[in-house]
Amino acid sequence: MTMINGRVHRVNRRVPAEMLEQERARLHPVPAQPHTVAFGVTRQVATNTPMVDVQYGFYSVPHRLRGQTVWVRVHGAGRDERIIIVHVGEQGPVEVARHARAEPGSPRIDDEHSRRHRPDRCTGNRKPKGKADIEFLALGEGSVMWLKEATAQGTSRIRVHGARRVDGQADQPG
Repeated sequence: MTMINGRVHRVNRRVPAEMLEQERARLHPVPAQPHTVAFGVTRQVATNTPMVDVQYGFYSVPHRLRGQTVWVRVHGAGRDERIIIVHVGEQGPVEVARHARAEPGSPRIDDEHSRRHRPDRCTGNRKPKGKADIEFLALGEGSVMWLKEATAQGTSRIRVHGARRVDGQADQPG
């Protein structure tokens, strides 16, 4: 390469090595991190629950990403529309989640993203921990769905809310 770059080029009549030194002043270095604009928009993963908020919908990510930055983009349209979530770590960009579009108030949760994933968690197979839990879950499938969403959202005082629903006070403030 030294021999080729050190001699005069036949078309422009200049030495390539000298041209490179002149051009180097105008060139800027390649960034150490990739340009993330291709990954979408940035979102901060919540620290109390591994969820991100995108266009009024909530989507789960692996629990190890709590408090970190991820990139989110929409891919496809209609029934095939997906929310794709990418994390850029030491190994470079990695897709960490792919969800169908969520409706407001109905988060998309992948149970595999939970730290303590158990197939029976927040389902009809969940074992109640007392009389109040038995009464609440006896209300039907809606109570199971509410419990799953409330847990995903990080709702506090879940047992108090459940007891109010059992007593028929769900619509009353306080």
